[in-house]
Parts: sequence; C-alpha cells; structure tokens
Amino acid sequence: MLQDRSTKVHEGKKKEISAALFIERIYRGHIGRKVTRRWASKKSEIEAINALMNASAVCMQRMWRGHSGRNVAKQLRKEMTEFIACIRIEEAKADEIEYWKTHKVARFKKKKNAK
Repeated sequence: MLQDRSTKVHEGKKKEISAALFIERIYRGHIGRKVTRRWASKKSEIEAINALMNASAVCMQRMWRGHSGRNVAKQLRKEMTEFIACIRIEEAKADEIEYWKTHKVARFKKKKNAK
C-alpha cells in the first residue's frame, strides 16, 4: 500500500514536471514567434530606410554630376570660342599680308597717307 502510494506520488510529480515542461515549451515558442515577428518588422523598416537613403544618394549624385557636367561643357564652349577667335585673327592677318603682297600700289598709297 505504501508502495502504491509512493508510485502514485512519483507518477503525479512526473506528470506535473511533464506538464510544466510542456507549458514552458509552448511559452518559449510563443515568445520566439513574437520576437521573430518584431525582428521581421524592424528588419523591413530598416530595409525601407536603407532604400530611401540609397534613392536619396543616387538623386544627389545625379544632380551633382549634371551640375558639374554643365560646368565642364560651359568651360569647353568658352575655350572653343576663344580658340576660334584666335584662328580667325590669324587668318585675317594672313589674308591682309596676302592682300598687300598682291596690291602693291594700294600698299604704297597706305604708307604715303600714314606719314
């Protein structure tokens, strides 16, 4: 009889421990799923912020490259204008020299009027 009672108590404690372990396991799973949901939410939030920052950086880079490209083009146009002006001045000088070589009388009159 004492042994039966001892076995029943032992079995009762075993069932109690088993039930406690079951409850703990279920609770840990619940907490794990809850944490995972929060983590996934935070992760998607962080990814959205990163995407926004990326888009902002790309926009700023695009604006800067456009600005600096326009400045470079403006400088190149200015240099080209100056180069063309120099070429035209040289051509005008060459044309004048050629003109005076072929028009000796006009050159003589020019020199006479200059004195």
